[in-house]
Amino acid sequence: MNWTLATQQATDNILMLEHAGLNFENFTTLAPTLVELLDARLCDKNWGADRHAWVLEYQDINLLFEFEDYTASAWLAVAREEEQGILVEIAEKLKSQ
Repeated sequence: MNWTLATQQATDNILMLEHAGLNFENFTTLAPTLVELLDARLCDKNWGADRHAWVLEYQDINLLFEFEDYTASAWLAVAREEEQGILVEIAEKLKSQ
């Protein structure tokens, strides 16, 4: 299974994502497929007890790509509110794959 949009989207500020079987241990294996699909560049990786947080550059915009193990949630978020429009473009890209 590929990365897809989650059925329910919480807000306009983020894109909730799904990938079958995604968990804390396999995030670093599965996440690069989304980075490649978006033709983005990985700028930074951070992780903690139950969370991965990556910074991606997509069309000169910084995106936060995060996964939280406790809720089994993955999402993309823009760093600045005025960049929300790029999430619509990414959503369309994910729908068409």
